[in-house]
Amino acid sequence: MELWATALLSGGLAGILAVVITRLIEKFGGIVGGVLGTLPTTIIMTSIGFWYALDSTSDFQAAMYVGPIGMLFNGGVLACWRYIPQLAFVKRMSSRGRFFFTLTSSLVFWCACSGAAFGIIRYVLSGNVKTLLFASIGFSVALLALGVAMSLNNPGAPKGSHPVPWTMLLLRGFFAASCILGVIFLSTTSSVAAGLLAMFPVIFTTTMISLWVSQGSDVQIGAIGPMVLGSTSVSLYGVLLGLLAPIWGLPAAVVGVWFICLATISIPSVLFLRRIMQSRAKTEQPPAPTAPPPSSLPTSLPAVTPNPLEPQDSEAPVDLRTKEPELIVESIEQPESTTVQITKL
Repeated sequence: MELWATALLSGGLAGILAVVITRLIEKFGGIVGGVLGTLPTTIIMTSIGFWYALDSTSDFQAAMYVGPIGMLFNGGVLACWRYIPQLAFVKRMSSRGRFFFTLTSSLVFWCACSGAAFGIIRYVLSGNVKTLLFASIGFSVALLALGVAMSLNNPGAPKGSHPVPWTMLLLRGFFAASCILGVIFLSTTSSVAAGLLAMFPVIFTTTMISLWVSQGSDVQIGAIGPMVLGSTSVSLYGVLLGLLAPIWGLPAAVVGVWFICLATISIPSVLFLRRIMQSRAKTEQPPAPTAPPPSSLPTSLPAVTPNPLEPQDSEAPVDLRTKEPELIVESIEQPESTTVQITKL
């Protein structure tokens, strides 16, 4: 396949997937949408482009092993979107000021970390593939730990109440496609640089921008913990594909590694996050009202003594087995006087 055809196909599919990811988070909420949105998707097209664009297996493996290093930096970018808006001096800014300050800080962080990593890999490690493999495993474990830590303190992740404008979705797809397109062409010059730039947080950044603008900060912040945890599947994809593609062949390796990532990272992440939210909901429920202790309740009702001089209701039922003897006063009228007769039952 020609280089330009590979680049156009990979970039175009990456742009489509970038739009779909935003819709997933918007529809299913931050937890499910955040994890589904970080499944290995755009990296599939990037890896296919690397396979056909690079000349040697070692260059392909170097490009894939560098990916987990860039993914840890992406986790730091998402952490910037989570914590920078909560800083005291940032809270005093306007809404637009907070947005642009957070955006700028996150991109500066990624560029500084990636530049340092490129210098170390290129000039210190000399692109040694075996060393890059061990480094990618270590960075993947660090990303998993970061995702778990951020998910344990993750705020609520509600569903979006306002649809993301189509103009924003199209811009997101355009930037994602342009990034992948440039990476494929760059891979012919430096596989290490291409592997790092392939992890440029264009998907994460455009997701944060889209959700902040259309939904507000609640949905956006609620999706960050699940996105960091779910992005571990992308790191695992890079490690396993670099190992298995030369053995299984590219088509079988792409399909097999994708399902391995789904079964070992994505699905357990959703179950883990749901359990956290359920346990948190139980602890945040208000306590149910409790009955007063038995000692505060009256043990018996006070006895009521009927007045023998008051007329009794003849229709009321009377229990002759428990009724105490009482005096019944009968008045017998006489022509000139009244005689009172008292009988005892």
